[in-house]
Amino acid sequence: MLPRILACLLALTLLFYTTPAAAQTSTPPPPGPVYIVQSGDNLSDISIRFNTSVADIMAVNNLVDANIFPGNQLVIPGLEGLSGTLNTQPVPLGQSLRSLGREYQVDPALLIKLNHIVSPAQVYAGYNLILLQQDNHPALTTHTALSQGDTLLEMAVRQNTNPWTIAGVNGLAEPATSLPNDVLFLQGGNSDAAMGVF
Repeated sequence: MLPRILACLLALTLLFYTTPAAAQTSTPPPPGPVYIVQSGDNLSDISIRFNTSVADIMAVNNLVDANIFPGNQLVIPGLEGLSGTLNTQPVPLGQSLRSLGREYQVDPALLIKLNHIVSPAQVYAGYNLILLQQDNHPALTTHTALSQGDTLLEMAVRQNTNPWTIAGVNGLAEPATSLPNDVLFLQGGNSDAAMGVF
């Protein structure tokens, strides 16, 4: 009788300890842009926001159920080749795809793709825009406006940099292509333009 009880206990012990090991060997999600779950989010809302399906999000992230919690990182399917963190933010008054692309150092064409924009009129103050914060390109917060009659060289001298650096950061082909009242982002220095006036 005792050997039979010991055999049953051994079988139950092995069953208990092998189940978690199987769960731990699940494949990690593929590389791709991640979305950090916010309070109030659910998979249905996230799937609509990123134009995908709940089933695809669950499959890519190896989720066994639809329970998600604030702080969870979800890889968003359908955006292969991209990396970084996806977030949404309302468009500030006066900002445009061009200025947001400069600030986040993302090609405006990518912002159009991420947000499925078919007309520039879709982007208005308060519109919730999906942005990609790339790991190797932090958002720029220092900005300045090119004054009427000012040159990029004069701005560069004031900011202790050179015009080619400013042109490169802002996606200008060359310094001569900058326009008066154009808000330009900088890698460092002092902001001397009011935020929201773009």
